[in-house]
Amino acid sequence: MKVNFYATFRNTTGVRSIDVPIENNDTVEKIIQKVFLTFPQLIPHWCDSEGNFHAHLTIILNKVDISSLENGLQTQVALEDELDFVPPIGGGAGLRGKF
Repeated sequence: MKVNFYATFRNTTGVRSIDVPIENNDTVEKIIQKVFLTFPQLIPHWCDSEGNFHAHLTIILNKVDISSLENGLQTQVALEDELDFVPPIGGGAGLRGKF
């Protein structure tokens, strides 16, 4: 699965995208855990000290904000899917929840 980083997240990781191997029944949340294993420096950019996602974090699965998907972080992913991580661009709400 392709994972893309934009703006400050690209600067933090030093890469535009990575390919993340997936297993059966992997979810968006599981992919985020895998991303954190590769780039632990993203954790403070994406989560507060209690593990809650910052409101400004936008996660997009196949061009759809996951906050609008029925299963949110628990949405299953497939090898051909793309996951985009976008920092705030000028305000607005993003994903809320605990990681």
